[in-house]
Amino acid sequence: MENLSGEVLVETYYPEHYAIQYAVQQDYVSFYEKEAHFAEFCTTRRLPPSATVLIRDRKIENAIRWSRALAAHFAPFEDRGVKVLGPAAAPLARLRQEYRFNSC
Repeated sequence: MENLSGEVLVETYYPEHYAIQYAVQQDYVSFYEKEAHFAEFCTTRRLPPSATVLIRDRKIENAIRWSRALAAHFAPFEDRGVKVLGPAAAPLARLRQEYRFNSC
């Protein structure tokens, strides 16, 4: 593979996200290992099918508040095997003037 120089411009609300940080460092191995860890975690625990809920709002405060409320609603069911992951920023954290958060 040929080494080419150039610049990449990434616009993000989450520059501290590990994927962005590994890309900046060009640390492909660490990125792969982190992603592989998540895949292994799900496989070894035989996680059942999951659902992802997308919360959208024009105000980030509202999107975060609703995402947290959703997580809190399902928290009492953890003793029955329900796991809530998130809230976390959606892959497209802002789209069409709306902030987006996932809970799954």
